[in-house]
Amino acid sequence: MSRAYQVKQLRPRSSTSADSVTIDGGTGETGSSIDEPVAPSSSAPVDTGLVRRYLPARDRRSPGLFTQSSPFLGPQAAAAEKRSITLDSTRHSYILNEESRLGGPMRVEGDTYRRERYRANLRNNWRTLTEQRRQQQSNRGGLGVNMMVPGGRSSTFSTVFGKPQVDLRLNGQADINAGFKYRKSDQQVSVTGDASQLNPNFKQDLRLGITGTIGDKLKINVDWDTKSQFDYQNQVKLNYSGYEDEILQSVAAGNVSMQTPSQLISGGQSLFGIKSEFQIGNLNLTTIASQQEGQSNTLSIEGGSQKTEFDLKPTDYDANRHYFLGYYFRNNWNRAHEDPTTIRTFDGFDEITEIEVWKVTDQ
Repeated sequence: MSRAYQVKQLRPRSSTSADSVTIDGGTGETGSSIDEPVAPSSSAPVDTGLVRRYLPARDRRSPGLFTQSSPFLGPQAAAAEKRSITLDSTRHSYILNEESRLGGPMRVEGDTYRRERYRANLRNNWRTLTEQRRQQQSNRGGLGVNMMVPGGRSSTFSTVFGKPQVDLRLNGQADINAGFKYRKSDQQVSVTGDASQLNPNFKQDLRLGITGTIGDKLKINVDWDTKSQFDYQNQVKLNYSGYEDEILQSVAAGNVSMQTPSQLISGGQSLFGIKSEFQIGNLNLTTIASQQEGQSNTLSIEGGSQKTEFDLKPTDYDANRHYFLGYYFRNNWNRAHEDPTTIRTFDGFDEITEIEVWKVTDQ
């Protein structure tokens, strides 16, 4: 005796019906149902037999012509990849060869190559600017002033300085010592009637540095230290740079210098003043008004010996540095300078017209 079985497709049932399997016999139908507990539809989704993809598909539009640096692998990993890009001028395309690529070289159309190269250059530029900005922020210390000027581009400030922004950075140190100086002298009694004297004593040391910009035309750089041995070591620079289509091209105030192409008119260095540059069509004009903080000396050598001329006033005498030519001058020195307002001249003081000084060195 043979029987035929037919299995029908399972359908999702509702919350009120049960799943069923129907077996159809040869002589008649025999119904059989299998009931299973089913969770409510609000707590579990309907089983449709589809498998979801939890990993999104990779975007294949970019052929990966230019590698991107990974923060996990570092630049050494990108440098280890050996690749070459060759131009195929006959087909107006590029061929990419890479050792790590499977499937051989890859051909890229010219438009795609140019588009990917533009994107790669744009990423590199942004990466470089971000790194420079981060480095500047880490190097800058002290007190910072960064503010936007009200009015924006339509304000008078923008007409003169360009960008309506002020960015200054101040750093430095100020040492102030305050005290009193007590002096006691027996000779002071005859003058003031008091043998002691109390005076305030102040000492101030300042080291100041200011760097920044006002707008995008004026740059400020100040480096000032009261302990500097020479005045030219204190730098004060204000640089104003105009736009290309403006008559006033630049103005520099503070420590400036001027170079001239002609040997007849010499330039100057270590100048403290104002330097301006103007441009009117093809005419370039440079003006400078400054105070020279240096001096020129002339050195002449004759026959292997050095000859230097100098002027020394008698009142500029310095002990252990300047010496008398004879006992006559030494004995009459104090008498001649008893009254600083009137210097007396004794006989023989003005009779010396020339003198030579020789220095003997051990060979």
